[in-house]
This record gives sequence, structure tokens and C-alpha cells, in this order.
Amino acid sequence: MFMGWKTNDFTTSAFEGYPSGTEARGAGHGIVAGTLIATSMGWRPVEALTVGDEVMTFDGGLQRVTGMSRARLWNGEAGACPRAMWPIRVPAGLMGNRRDLVLMPEETVVIESDAAEDIYNDPFALMPALALTEMPGVERVCPQNEVEVVSISFEEDQVIFVEGSALIFCPTGAAGEPIGMAALLADEFDAASPYHVLTLRDARMLATCIVAEQAVQDAPTTAMGARIYAA
Repeated sequence: MFMGWKTNDFTTSAFEGYPSGTEARGAGHGIVAGTLIATSMGWRPVEALTVGDEVMTFDGGLQRVTGMSRARLWNGEAGACPRAMWPIRVPAGLMGNRRDLVLMPEETVVIESDAAEDIYNDPFALMPALALTEMPGVERVCPQNEVEVVSISFEEDQVIFVEGSALIFCPTGAAGEPIGMAALLADEFDAASPYHVLTLRDARMLATCIVAEQAVQDAPTTAMGARIYAA
């Protein structure tokens, strides 16, 4: 299954707060501890997983975890967490998540929408989580306590279910050596993968289109079914 599309003009300096030409690495990418993952043993916090556990994937059913790594976003010292690394809070329901979901800005999420189908002939789009801040209710949050981030990987790239039906991309090799978004989009990394990630610019454009699409769907209608718009 092809999900998403290939682009080559992304640089991690596009993430606000990073100096020009600097690649964001480490805990900017990964799953925040406490996030529930669908596994063969039910919903489990990502930090409770171990290598060999089976996780439910979008395309491949149950797949065994082959690699894991842990990192700290921040050690809890006041004023020590730069804004560029602040996690993103996604309100319940926006991505099919049953409760508020906390994401790292470089995490790759999967969004299904008619807008993606209209623009790219594919209803599924892989995008940096940071692009979700274009959508209502999504906000950056300054961590008040230590934040642990867990990366998991499989024999092949996989998309997994978190907090209900929300979808997160887990690239092969993400566990162990940290991978920044620039590496995820590099030709050599992407060559063997069926998954392709939008640039931050294109992802933000798509998020804006999704918001507009939802506004049209939510507009009241007359008895004849015509949409009513405020002047």
C-alpha cells in the first residue's frame, strides 16, 4: 500500500526555533511515555514495551518490535527546554485519539482526509506532527516535568495504532541512533520504503485545507440542502 508521497525540499531548519542549517535530532522524534499502543496483549504504555513484543500495525497486522531506544526530552530544569522542542497536544478526536495525545514535533503522523484525496489522489498523508498546529485546538505545550521519549522499530517500516485509531509512523532504524526529519526524507533512507513523508510546508498547506473542508461540512444547511455561510 502506498501512503503519502515523496518530496525533497525539506530541511529541519524549517522547524521554528532551530538555527539555520541545524538538524534537529534526538528526542524531537519518538513516542512520548504514557502513550497507549495497540499490542497483542491489549493497550499498553509505549515505555512498557520490550523487544519481541507484538504491536498491531496498519498494514501488516501484528509485528514484532525489533528495536527500542529511550531518550529524555528535558530534565525538568526551569527554563531549560527550548520552544522548538515543546511537545504538541492534540485534542481528543482530532486523529481518532480517544483522549488528548501528546506528540513530539518531529514525530510523523498519518492523517486521512478528503482533502488529501483531492490534492494527491491518496486519502492518507504522512506529515510532521508540527503541521497539526494549523488545526483548531492543537497547541505547543511547555513541559513542566521530565519527559521521556521512546522510539520503537520493526523489521520494516510500519504505521501503528495509538490511543484508539490515531496512527503514527515507525521507520526502520528509528530505535537506537536518533533520526531527525531530514534523515527520514533523504533519498537513501526512503528508497526501500513504501511510506513517504510530506514536507512541513506541504503538510501545513494540507492541514489548512482540512480545516477549510471541515468548516464547509459543519456549515448549517437550508431545507433544500444549500450551505449557509456568514457574511
